[in-house]
Amino acid sequence: MQLSEIVDVARYAIDPASGAEYDALVDSARAGLAESGVCVLEGFVRRDAIDRIVASVAPREASAFHKVKQHNVYLVADDPSLGEHHVRNAKETTTSATLGYDHLSDIAELETLYRSPEMIRFVAACLGFDQLHPYEDALSQINVLFYPPGTSLGWHFDNATFTVTLMLAEAEAGADFEYVPFLRTDTDPSYDAVAKVVAGDRRPSRPCGSHRARWCCSAVTPPFTASHRWSVAAPVCWPRSSIRQRPARGCWQ
Repeated sequence: MQLSEIVDVARYAIDPASGAEYDALVDSARAGLAESGVCVLEGFVRRDAIDRIVASVAPREASAFHKVKQHNVYLVADDPSLGEHHVRNAKETTTSATLGYDHLSDIAELETLYRSPEMIRFVAACLGFDQLHPYEDALSQINVLFYPPGTSLGWHFDNATFTVTLMLAEAEAGADFEYVPFLRTDTDPSYDAVAKVVAGDRRPSRPCGSHRARWCCSAVTPPFTASHRWSVAAPVCWPRSSIRQRPARGCWQ
């Protein structure tokens, strides 16, 4: 399958041969990442490609792995020197359903997006890496995440330096992606600021990707209706003010 059958290449010049258009696109992505920790490309994947992916994925939702997990915001072992209610140890709850790569490897659109040298080169350029490589874990290469009513993603800092997601379906209400960019650093866990976010203080608020996941605190709110959120998470390896948004279908983050 050709990448042009999936990506709206008329709107997004992801080929360096496009010259100034390509440079402007990469510069815009880098500016978004530098300012707010996120880059959103609305309509990056063509609607007909999204429809094909959804048609392929829908019958497989029953095979998704459902989990309820208690974790702290930092996704690390508790620190016994701090109290159980300290933000470093306080528990968040994640309830979700994940379809692993073993159920998705035959979907040509996802495989092409993930393995295309053109896509890998483009994502690397946007993120400022010389090169990136596909993640070859048997289950985690490509995942589809379902958030039906009653599920949510608790506040957390990802372990990955960045994440790349594709919105397949949005809930009629709820299932908002929230994040606070650059909340911590490698040397400062920012306990006071993180405690405020978890308690409900999301200021300042800006519109919401690849996003700088390791330094951004993020969550997905519960859906309120029967229609629910689906998104694709595609890890890639190398040699995240508050934002609340419901990205449109075909939005590449």
